[in-house]
Amino acid sequence: MDKFTADFNSSLQKQVRGLKKVHSIDECEFILHLFPIASRAGTDIDAAIRTVDQGAGSKPAVLGVLFPTNDPDKSIQDSNNSINRENTFAVDCVFNEDRDFMKCKRNKESLQKAAAHITSKLKAINKNPPGLKKENL
Repeated sequence: MDKFTADFNSSLQKQVRGLKKVHSIDECEFILHLFPIASRAGTDIDAAIRTVDQGAGSKPAVLGVLFPTNDPDKSIQDSNNSINRENTFAVDCVFNEDRDFMKCKRNKESLQKAAAHITSKLKAINKNPPGLKKENL
């Protein structure tokens, strides 16, 4: 999973100009929280939101919801339907514990959606360069 996180962050930094990782909540403009689905998606998403709330309060968040699978075309419900936290956006990715970050259409589209969302939010708050605080389970 560490390789997935590194690959995801690297790809995101290439797509969002000026994006960088920071080391404190005070320095960041939003939280990126990547977590795997270990039991039920709704339960794991609720737990991730609680983790973000405890660490970041009301800071905007992007949740990277990671579904373990061997099938990159697996049908997955949009995790945004399970989000009840303001200023929070989710992207759904698939990963394989052996291959980590799968090079597939779903992950490419999820990275593009995350980058577009982050870019639009950063433009709205007119901050440049933005900071990224990575939280991980």
